[in-house]
Amino acid sequence: QSTWGHLIGMSATGPAKKLQIATNVVKRVAKEITAYEKDTKKQSERADQWQAEGRDEAEVRKQREVAEESQAMIKEAQARLVKAAQSLTEAIDDYLNNGGVEDEHVAQARETLATTAAAAGQS
Repeated sequence: QSTWGHLIGMSATGPAKKLQIATNVVKRVAKEITAYEKDTKKQSERADQWQAEGRDEAEVRKQREVAEESQAMIKEAQARLVKAAQSLTEAIDDYLNNGGVEDEHVAQARETLATTAAAAGQS
């Protein structure tokens, strides 16, 4: 790409746009994981509370199934996060290899990778 890319706002197209999209995908999937983790905890606590209150065993069992479904969604989202992080790493390389410079977009992408890396392996 020519040096004109920087002058006409490379952030609107090509590698810069891919970098922005990939960064946002990683952030979104990481948020999903956090939401599923909160939901799983909430559902498990509710099942424990219902059991302690002596509620019908079928209700308690159903509540535990809901918690297990949320737990399964965490694992699925973690797999998507790993793929999204790989895509983001590739987008950073593509951006830098096509005339992009180590700028705030790259810094934000790298920060996103660093802060979400733990979420990919939790639970």
